Amino acid sequence: MAEEKEYRPLSTLDRTAAYVYSDYTPVNTPLSVALKASFPDGTVLTGSASVLQCVGIEYYSRSGADGYMLYSTGSMLVYDVF
Repeated sequence: MAEEKEYRPLSTLDRTAAYVYSDYTPVNTPLSVALKASFPDGTVLTGSASVLQCVGIEYYSRSGADGYMLYSTGSMLVYDVF
């Protein structure tokens, strides 16, 4: 609110989140998996709620025979807002 000079969410669902991750996919390999994220059961979106649909990439490098270490912070793209 402008008079209070601080952020106040319009929706009580502020910061509600749903995440889904794919398995590790090597660079230069087509991603051929469908991913579906959903809010917890019973979540009802109101007219004051906005949903940001984002796609993120995390970069890892091989560490030993079986492991991977986080290479960098990655990147994210806001795909849609509805």
